Amino acid sequence: MKIEDVQPWIAGLLGGYEPLAPVTVLVDDGSYPKTPGREDALRKGGLVLIVWQIESDGLIDDHPRGAAIERLNLAVVIEENVAVCRTPEGLRMPAEKALRLVREAVVGAKRSGEPGTVLRSGDPPFHNFGNLNGVQRLVVLLSLDLPILPA
Repeated sequence: MKIEDVQPWIAGLLGGYEPLAPVTVLVDDGSYPKTPGREDALRKGGLVLIVWQIESDGLIDDHPRGAAIERLNLAVVIEENVAVCRTPEGLRMPAEKALRLVREAVVGAKRSGEPGTVLRSGDPPFHNFGNLNGVQRLVVLLSLDLPILPA
């Protein structure tokens, strides 16, 4: 897997998981909290998942010939507009339920035929940032050891 494929891969896992099908899944472009589509999703269904940009947590292994394994820290932000989401018109999926479903969708996932690309829970597995201005925020933390091979 190429490093630029990590965010879209995680977004695809989330979007392809049936219980999360009605939830908007966005890939952050570095503009969070102004990620395009975020405000619209919070206003309409009341829930959005945002796959944040990747971050390095250092090298796991390094070889003089250029091969390396890098540990990536990954995060999925769950935002729930409580006043919208929990109404009959909203998605009716509290942030805590979305947290469980996100973890079910991604933890242990791997790309077929690619050894060493298993998504693991971060430590701690998530952070709860509470409710600010009516929006509940939970962040799921993930880890991925990504082999980097020379061309």
